[in-house]
Amino acid sequence: HQEFAQQLGTLYYWTLLICDADECSMDDAGDLSVGPYLRIIPHQRFGLILKCPPDGGCDNTLNNRLRFVKPGWNNDLPSWHAKHGCKTSAASESIEWVTSGGDTDGGDQLGHKVWDNRRRPARATLGFDEQWDVCFSNIFWSPESFFKVGVLQTTHTMALGSASSGFAGTPGSLVLYGGIATLHPPLAVNGTDAQREALNPSPYEGQSYSDAAVMKLLAYDRSLSPPLQDRRG
Repeated sequence: HQEFAQQLGTLYYWTLLICDADECSMDDAGDLSVGPYLRIIPHQRFGLILKCPPDGGCDNTLNNRLRFVKPGWNNDLPSWHAKHGCKTSAASESIEWVTSGGDTDGGDQLGHKVWDNRRRPARATLGFDEQWDVCFSNIFWSPESFFKVGVLQTTHTMALGSASSGFAGTPGSLVLYGGIATLHPPLAVNGTDAQREALNPSPYEGQSYSDAAVMKLLAYDRSLSPPLQDRRG
């Protein structure tokens, strides 16, 4: 009965958003001005915003940190569990903090924490379609205080554009596109369009490019070429 309803506790949840390293700010409504993105482009700087729950979810100190750990079943254990992966797993060496204007904390705001070029953005030396779990703590020197707040996944493929005259031996151009975010259309009457979009985001989704990149081109039919012969004496 309603008269016997009792409070059993408080449910906290954190929201991790991926944004551009140069543009990771929210408006008054709490929305990002650019993004958010579902994935990250490897080897390029990216920003993160962690939205904190009200009433004690995040401290107003600079003692907070993020850790990136390999996915595992124990990462989804209750946050208080002694075998939780965020407490026991080593931090990834494949995701690094890039030297910028501050330390590796996310600031002292109560409502959110930010990692971007104003403090320190991150960069992932990962391949395509890889995934890492993200852990957070208000007290970074205490390993048992870390818990999972989200997931980082690299993009499935690169958005590559090309232009040429169509003739061999003539100049052409190649372009890699970044800053692609899946646009969710308004919910249709039956929900079909929006659900399809949510289940099939753009395979090229990822933050804007922020660093130099090198492109290596290999012949598509290289496996059909005859092996090189040793022409020595």
